Amino acid sequence: MIAEISATHRTTEMFLQIAQRLTGRGETKKPKSSLLSPLIEKLRAKK
Repeated sequence: MIAEISATHRTTEMFLQIAQRLTGRGETKKPKSSLLSPLIEKLRAKK
């Protein structure tokens, strides 16, 4: 919830680091979005 308010705040980064160390996971990669992503999502929703 803290990240939703201020994603770039220093406290948010600290919580992320703590969570990553506790779980043993590295940084999560965000999927790249393209110009066609909204169109593809609409097509998938119609199924």
